[in-house]
Amino acid sequence: MLFDDEYKRKILSLIEGGIKTFTEIKKFLRIESNQLSYHLNKMVKEKFLIKNKKGYNLGEKGKTVMPYLRYSKEFDLLPMVSVGVFIVKNNKVLLLKRKWEPFKGYYMGVSGKLKRYEDIFEAAEKRVKELVSVRIKNTNLICINNFISQTHHFVMFFFRATTTDKPDQGDWIDLKKLEGNIFPETEYILKNFLNAKKPEYISSFFNDKTGDFKVFS
Repeated sequence: MLFDDEYKRKILSLIEGGIKTFTEIKKFLRIESNQLSYHLNKMVKEKFLIKNKKGYNLGEKGKTVMPYLRYSKEFDLLPMVSVGVFIVKNNKVLLLKRKWEPFKGYYMGVSGKLKRYEDIFEAAEKRVKELVSVRIKNTNLICINNFISQTHHFVMFFFRATTTDKPDQGDWIDLKKLEGNIFPETEYILKNFLNAKKPEYISSFFNDKTGDFKVFS
């Protein structure tokens, strides 16, 4: 299995941060050139990586497995359960630009994985504290989304919350304009469910190639 191969895991984790040259990967792994060539060529062939003039980058399959590589020891592609929090203040919402795959470069709410034995409200509070260093209050569950794309499947619990603390990262986006590279799912929920009095359940599909987002219920 992929996750049993230490070199593959290390290579994918390194390259997730951006394109890396052969020399940079070799220095990081501290292995012989012929051994590294074997692993890289195999990963390119298997579409975990792509090679261009600048070096090596994540391929389609590499982008697919990265969330599971970070959160799981066994690669089974089960749906991942996560929480997303929209912190609202002065008619603005705090959004973070994703630094990693999947959906790198998009603005989303403060989000993270639901860990074993956590309550969803507890998880929301903890992920916010871990990611932006604030304590939230007035936390309300507004939407549950069964999110599916060609490469990922998430069950997302979305919350609206407030804070009096100052976050150490993220951007305050005007709710009336919602400008910037906002992820389609995020924009849809902000426009339709931010002020929901009771949780709404939806199923949705995101096309990884075209960026189209559709809601089915």
